[in-house]
Amino acid sequence: MAVAITRTDFSAGELRLAASKAKDSSAARRMLAIALVLEGGARGSAAETCGMDRQTLRDWVHRFNAEGLEGLSNRHSAGPSPLLSVEQKAELTHIAFHLRGIGLAIMTRVLEKRLFVFVCNLIP
Repeated sequence: MAVAITRTDFSAGELRLAASKAKDSSAARRMLAIALVLEGGARGSAAETCGMDRQTLRDWVHRFNAEGLEGLSNRHSAGPSPLLSVEQKAELTHIAFHLRGIGLAIMTRVLEKRLFVFVCNLIP
């Protein structure tokens, strides 16, 4: 079943204007697809014209209804959490500076004992 576009704060023309000013090209495509639907176009045709399938357009209509234009941009995650805390990073710097003349095997054991982190987990 087709999801109705319930937001009435943007007309098709206003969506096209917002799309022309958008810096995010993916969000601009989504705005144009929704504008085509608001003008009475078929959802399948609007989705295909804008490079997506009908189900994807439906998902973006849900986000547009809930969040407006901001909902049409991709969300970026914060990324993985750091492997070392701030204190551990400071201690690592201290250890590496003061023990820089010793071998790698000894340095690895010292780090693992002091930081409780296996060095192999720190290397990407």
